[in-house]
Amino acid sequence: MKRLLVFFLALALVAPSFVKAEEPPIGTMPYPIDKEITDNTDLIGYALSKQNVTREDAHISRETVDNLIKRSCSGIIAPHFVQCWEDPYYFPRFVKRVTTDLSRNWNDPRNGLGIYNILLSSEVRTGYLAGGFPAYIPTMQVDEKDPIGSALREMYRFEPLGGARMSAKSTIVLTIGSKEVLVNGEKKEMSVEAVIIKGSTFLPLRSLSEIFGFELVYKKPDIKLSKGNIIVEMTLDKPGYIVNGEKKISSTSPTLYKGSVVVPVRMFTESIGITDVNYNAQTKQFTIRYDDIDTVIKKSVDQVKDVPLKLQKLVAEYMLSHLYAAKYQKLALRKLPKERFNDLYNLGRYQFLSDRDYRNKELVDMLNKTFPEDATQLQDDIAHDFDFNDLYYGGMPLVMSTIKMKQFLNEPRDEGKKDDQGRELLGPIMNITKYKFELETPFGLFAFNGGQDDNTYDGNKYFAIVDYNGDDTYTGPAGGTLPGRPVASIIDWKGSDKYTSTKDDPCSQGFGMLGYGFVTDHEGNDTYKSYDNSQGGCFFGIGLLWDESGNDSFSGRNMNQGAASFGVGNLVNIGGNDSYYCFQVGQAFGFSGGCGVLVDTDGDDRYVGEPGKSNPKDNLINPATGGHDNNRNYSFVQGAGWGRRGDMSDGHGWGGGVGVLVDVTGDDWYECGVYGQATGYWFGTGILNDLEGDDHYEGSFFVQSGTAHMGLTELIDDKGNDTYKVWKAISQGGAHDFSVSWFIDKEGNDNYLCYEEENGQKTSGGVMIGAAITNSLGLHVDMAGDDKYELVNSSTLGYCLMRTGAVPDNYRYEEWTLGLMIDRGGDDTYTRTLEPNVPDGWPVPANNSVWREVTQPGNPAKSLGFGLDVEKGIVPEAQW
Repeated sequence: MKRLLVFFLALALVAPSFVKAEEPPIGTMPYPIDKEITDNTDLIGYALSKQNVTREDAHISRETVDNLIKRSCSGIIAPHFVQCWEDPYYFPRFVKRVTTDLSRNWNDPRNGLGIYNILLSSEVRTGYLAGGFPAYIPTMQVDEKDPIGSALREMYRFEPLGGARMSAKSTIVLTIGSKEVLVNGEKKEMSVEAVIIKGSTFLPLRSLSEIFGFELVYKKPDIKLSKGNIIVEMTLDKPGYIVNGEKKISSTSPTLYKGSVVVPVRMFTESIGITDVNYNAQTKQFTIRYDDIDTVIKKSVDQVKDVPLKLQKLVAEYMLSHLYAAKYQKLALRKLPKERFNDLYNLGRYQFLSDRDYRNKELVDMLNKTFPEDATQLQDDIAHDFDFNDLYYGGMPLVMSTIKMKQFLNEPRDEGKKDDQGRELLGPIMNITKYKFELETPFGLFAFNGGQDDNTYDGNKYFAIVDYNGDDTYTGPAGGTLPGRPVASIIDWKGSDKYTSTKDDPCSQGFGMLGYGFVTDHEGNDTYKSYDNSQGGCFFGIGLLWDESGNDSFSGRNMNQGAASFGVGNLVNIGGNDSYYCFQVGQAFGFSGGCGVLVDTDGDDRYVGEPGKSNPKDNLINPATGGHDNNRNYSFVQGAGWGRRGDMSDGHGWGGGVGVLVDVTGDDWYECGVYGQATGYWFGTGILNDLEGDDHYEGSFFVQSGTAHMGLTELIDDKGNDTYKVWKAISQGGAHDFSVSWFIDKEGNDNYLCYEEENGQKTSGGVMIGAAITNSLGLHVDMAGDDKYELVNSSTLGYCLMRTGAVPDNYRYEEWTLGLMIDRGGDDTYTRTLEPNVPDGWPVPANNSVWREVTQPGNPAKSLGFGLDVEKGIVPEAQW
């Protein structure tokens, strides 16, 4: 079977074991915290001082950082990762800088550059900065007199990757013995009939030159035809002809018939480069098909002859920005052999599959036939050769022209007069409701509809759409790229719209699959429903879904709702009570080389990464039957970073991407299965920042800033009375295997419920609430409020287990394991049920107390499990 480029979760976890040891201590500590801790005491510094170390000591060493990255990432690593991994106490500052940028800069009332700001912030997370100054982004120059025609002619000169350029075909039908000719179904009449002379069919030359748009100069016996860069020369009654100075052989020649110059049909078509000529002996008809760009362009120009020049220029600029992006897509992929483009596109389409997919024999057979044998190597090669700067720079003019078109739709005005100093004054309001046109381009149809009709657009036909009003429906790959269509976009201004796509569509709704997919929807209660690869995502590209106002619904399966693999995927939703639902790898997900961002500005929102329910009919995918939770799916959602682990297979490891979810206001619901709500795997970074509201979080395993295998994660909730529910383990500041996990709740009376009820009994795993195992750092900080903690496992609340032999027999023995739980302020309640095999003296956390939880084996000098509940003090990392 050919290898499929689909990544499975080979994520083994060994349960902690307890071994009694005299040092480090276990139990409640008799520290005089009422004397030692003041309002300005650094609480993390205080905990570390009890181990006689500081922040400068308690972290992973640079040597191990370098070694692990070198052997595990193939040079693919997020730019912040090394600094934040080696200095984990800097990571919260980095996180708050990123989330503050996203939470504020979507709104740019002065310049209207919100889309640009979010895209720029996202591309920086992948390690590049192109188009960083708006004033220097290229503007598309349009022809002042013929903006549409000129733009279309330029577009038709472009040859896209992965598919043939959409041709502008014309069809001509001629009948022997008749003067009548059909040109694209329209009847025309020639000067003389088509006639057979000496076995060849002859047609009147002047009529042909008019039909095909050639200029004819006839000075007996010399004939000259010219059009653009084509010059054809013939001589009456002399075989052969000349094309652009090159002699061509022909057994026939032009001659006179009934006073008109006639020319053999085959000689004429071959001289101007037409090869699609067919003759039907029964009907005695010739059918000629040819690229007729000029006719198509003329048809488009005729459509817009009554459209104000201001609007024509905007449309031309908008279309040319798509062409600019397409050119830079080719530059970004210049090291990819052209014949491999469709292979790579196919890899992106099926990059993430589910267990149900592998039970679909038809799909598996298709993948076995179409996936290349070198799938991993192909993607590894382009991952290193892809020019991200060209990709990002090429998309900037499209971003700016999108903003410009949105500004026009917000206040449609015609061109104004100029004042004495040459400055343009506001022009009169333009009634755009009466303008509707469709232009044929090499990428597909461009549609502008200013009316109020409820329109339906087939995404297979339209590459770009601007719709001003109406409850519209967008089907198929609308807003998504296709082979031969490297750019796709939608601007919908008003109306409650429906966007629908199926498994037959490679991508849609703002997804850039080796290209650019943009969707902006200004107003209305919209519904977005898809299969895979949609709603602001990418694979070696840029994807954007920008929705303003309304109560919106988003649903899809994989790679949806702000999901990126090698590029940038943004979903920004402004206003409304919104619903997000997916199966996995979505809702702010970043795979290798990618940054996936989801920003929701306000409203009571619901985020669900399908955990798996008891009723399979309710599921997109049935829950898994093996792994970390037999009842729930793997998710990787709601701020998740994932990389490709290669040490268990072919060695091609790639550092994970970045997933950032920012919800600004509202009482929100977050739900997922395994891996979610700020999670990371294999050098991936997961961030979730909820700034305000009484929120509910629930998930299974590696959730709420829980991570494994070199991950960086942080969940930060700034305000509100929140509930955090975990069914299994390694969550809420829980870390495993060289990971760093931060959990910070700044305000509110919060509930931490860490258990699952089975047969009337509460059960749970461990490594939660500031817990770390296997050379990791897990930190849980709650800064205020009357909080409730209910748990049924001892390896929680500031727990440490190094899991390394008692002698320094490998490098892990010299690396830190730190679990730290801090609750400052409030009247807190702790309920924790302990297992039978817990060592004697295991602490009982309580208000205003300090405790330690460290189990062996491990290096006592570099193992710290510390819990701290105090009324005073500061945590600098929680003040950003």
